[in-house]
Amino acid sequence: MDAAKLREILKTQYGIKDDSEFNTAVEKSSGVNLGLFTMPLMERSRDGRKKTETAIA
Repeated sequence: MDAAKLREILKTQYGIKDDSEFNTAVEKSSGVNLGLFTMPLMERSRDGRKKTETAIA
């Protein structure tokens, strides 16, 4: 999708007409929680004991 098509979608769907309105909308946004797409990963030491637990995407 090119920039012109994306700008048209932003204008018709969200009423965003220019870069300043877009930046304002992004700043007000709470963001996206990607936690749903991660899974725990347990690192184990050489003797098999649990070492650390992290998340991977």
